[in-house]
Amino acid sequence: MYKKQVITKDQGRAIVAALVEEFKRAYLALSPKDRQSYNETTVRQKFIDHFFAALGWAITDDDVQLEYAQKRDDDSKGRADYAFGRSAGKSFFVEAKKPYEPLDTCVRHALQARLYGYNADHPVVILTDFEEFSVYLGRGCEPRASDQVNTALVTTLTCKFTDYQDKWEVIWDAFSRERVMAG
Repeated sequence: MYKKQVITKDQGRAIVAALVEEFKRAYLALSPKDRQSYNETTVRQKFIDHFFAALGWAITDDDVQLEYAQKRDDDSKGRADYAFGRSAGKSFFVEAKKPYEPLDTCVRHALQARLYGYNADHPVVILTDFEEFSVYLGRGCEPRASDQVNTALVTTLTCKFTDYQDKWEVIWDAFSRERVMAG
């Protein structure tokens, strides 16, 4: 699954449709208490890794680095969960979270992801827990503590997991390996 392979847009769509059904079965069917214990590592391994594989990325390949350490302006280091396209110099970061905390209301998570994108001068950064897929502007949009969760949000690329099929064309065009590497 993680080997570099050519995935077509339609193959990717089919993979994501199956992931959506699995998410409904594996996560949404859980009790609220059990949902709280569903951690980031689990959602990454079961859903987020496969989502990006459906976009043609080989998670263990040189094009994707996990837990990418990034030096910040204040000399501290942050770790983006994924750095995509680094070998070609066409990067974007993905910050993953556990699905229990709603991303559309958590300013702290949005600021964290935006800082990664802004500090690396990337055009965009993705914040996802698979249940939600939020895309933020990075370059030229400095995060501030007073920002709201929707500050710098790219609404045309942001959606819930139930909308992946409807948004697949724009997600593919923006984040598939084929499109990113082509520039």
